[in-house]
Amino acid sequence: MNSHIKNPYFNRHKNRLFISESGDWGGAITVYSIDSSLKLQTHFNNQRSNDSLPIFFVSNDTNLYFHANYGVRVNGKDYNYIAEINFDSLKDLRFDTLVVKVFRDRNKNNQYDTGEVSTYSYVNDMITNELYVSDQKGFITIYQLQGETVKVKFKEEALKDTCYKTPYSGGISSNKLGANKTRDTIYMPLWKTKLDANLKLNAYGNYWARLDTNKNINFEIFNNGCGNISDSVTLKVELEPNSIYVNSIPTYTSKNGNTLEYRLKAKPFSPTRVMVFIRCASANFNVNQDIMHTASITTNVNEDVSDNFDTIRQKCSNSYDPNAKRSTPEGIITKDLRRVLYHIDFQNEGNDDAWKVTIVDTLNLKMPVYEFQMKGASHPYIVTHNGKVITWTFNNINLKPKSKDEEGSKGYLVFEAKVNGELRVGDSIRNRASIYFDYNSPIETNYAVIKREEEESVNPIQDQVRGLLIYPNPNTGKFRIQNLEDKDHSYKLYNSLGAQVLSIQLNSKEEIYVDLGSYAKGIYFIVNDENQTYKLIKL
Repeated sequence: MNSHIKNPYFNRHKNRLFISESGDWGGAITVYSIDSSLKLQTHFNNQRSNDSLPIFFVSNDTNLYFHANYGVRVNGKDYNYIAEINFDSLKDLRFDTLVVKVFRDRNKNNQYDTGEVSTYSYVNDMITNELYVSDQKGFITIYQLQGETVKVKFKEEALKDTCYKTPYSGGISSNKLGANKTRDTIYMPLWKTKLDANLKLNAYGNYWARLDTNKNINFEIFNNGCGNISDSVTLKVELEPNSIYVNSIPTYTSKNGNTLEYRLKAKPFSPTRVMVFIRCASANFNVNQDIMHTASITTNVNEDVSDNFDTIRQKCSNSYDPNAKRSTPEGIITKDLRRVLYHIDFQNEGNDDAWKVTIVDTLNLKMPVYEFQMKGASHPYIVTHNGKVITWTFNNINLKPKSKDEEGSKGYLVFEAKVNGELRVGDSIRNRASIYFDYNSPIETNYAVIKREEEESVNPIQDQVRGLLIYPNPNTGKFRIQNLEDKDHSYKLYNSLGAQVLSIQLNSKEEIYVDLGSYAKGIYFIVNDENQTYKLIKL
């Protein structure tokens, strides 16, 4: 059989494998099938001598059809070039031919104009409820069977990362069925739905910044627009004051103190990444001290700039719970919130490599999964969600045991979830994760807890002229600080001996949570960039 069938085409239908061969000029095209007992059956020869092209099979749940460019002649009878194959016979069909031409309608006038080229890549990703054949010129030929209305649409995955969508939906039909078939051409426009450039900045890093250790923080630029940005995109990174820059990938374009600038290009749907290594020396930072790095991107291309800024907030540490979950914000809050940033740390504390790590997180009912968004992770991962359950799988992670490689035994992930509805006074959000190393029993993390309390129960420091809000005061070392003005400000925190213990950078209208848990009780002073002083009391 292998020496007889040339250039075969296959289709499996009702437990049979159907095969057609391509013929030579003047030769026949033969259709065979093989049943479950491996018996070869010849169904018919196409006796049309002017057709050297093969028969293409198309099937649905009940029927098998063929398509041949010049039709089929069997035993002297001519059939249409689209017909049904029965097991031992052919069935002529009543149909009409509809041709759909897909094009990018640049001026959105619903007309095919000169220069609006066909788009084969889309045609190949169309689906219909009918028989169809597509070509590389942007045409899709549909054979509408009698009694059917054709519905044409794009596959969902075909358009999810593109800039064009069709403005229409619905069905098309024809009443010209049978021998006197028409060949109607229908133009399907695709309209541009995005800007040429739409940049988004995503910044993330480990929750903990271990003192005296080189650690990386990450920045990703996404261009969700329609075209390449040939002009440079400028990424500006402002590291926490007193932190030490080590190196970065790629190397910065310019550096001024702890401010780094990078000139980059942004391709559509392909992230541009920058990794910066820093070190926080124990001489400059204290355990549990909060630090923050900020980043922004700019370009001379017109685009939406609302998501061109991001921050990374970390807490200084010497050691920490290796399998834990934490949130930003955390603890007590006095205002409603809409989004929560979660950090999950994991570490292999066994005595051999962990080949696979699985993390399962059941989100609080106040957080719908449809708003779940990844920020980043230490290793490549696969994420799936089912209802409110999110699962991350780190395959082939080869996480070293802690006894052999302290840093190589650790990993983390960062994600954001939206709070569904209002978080009322007295409400709390409790959330934890289960971590599986290979096929061992899960390790349960701590609960990350956020609770809202009465704002009236705190005693804020507030000066509307100076534009600063701090509450509660006095406090036990945990308080919130808010910049009420429409411009950025920097603040420094000093103890009663005049030594600086903290540096805070607040953007316009920004509010952050501060924890002074490791510092002594007493009086502290917060000084803004205009040398105005505020007194803070830690009980």
